[in-house]
Amino acid sequence: MVTKLTREGFEQLEQELYELSNIRRKEIAEKLRETIDNHDYEDITELDMVRTEQAFVEGRILTLQSILASAQILEKPVTTDVVDLGSWVTIKEGSETFEYLLVNPAEANPAENKISFQSPIGKAIMNKKVGDVVKVRTPDGETQLEVIKIG
Repeated sequence: MVTKLTREGFEQLEQELYELSNIRRKEIAEKLRETIDNHDYEDITELDMVRTEQAFVEGRILTLQSILASAQILEKPVTTDVVDLGSWVTIKEGSETFEYLLVNPAEANPAENKISFQSPIGKAIMNKKVGDVVKVRTPDGETQLEVIKIG
């Protein structure tokens, strides 16, 4: 299965993989050695915490490797006629407007206005044209959105 990513998203995931593989993995190994050397194993809570952290990091490394191995980098969308993965979309909700970049879930970051095409808003506006109005159910309830600009 191909994972479509923006160039920026691909590079961010590559950087995260590098940091986890080359920095965090070593830090956790050192922390694990120190924890083993400094405890008498009557209270293994700290050891369990380090092992849990190690398992999380190793799992994330595997996930990132899988995503990057199947990645296809999206250049600019081929069309600005319809909303597609990689499109910057301006939508209107009531009197407010919002601009989002529609991305793969692996690179979604609402704080940077990057929303997943699988999110409620992403699903609702996917393949829509300027002027289309859609209803979408969000955690705050149902709302109506209008696609104002694609580009």
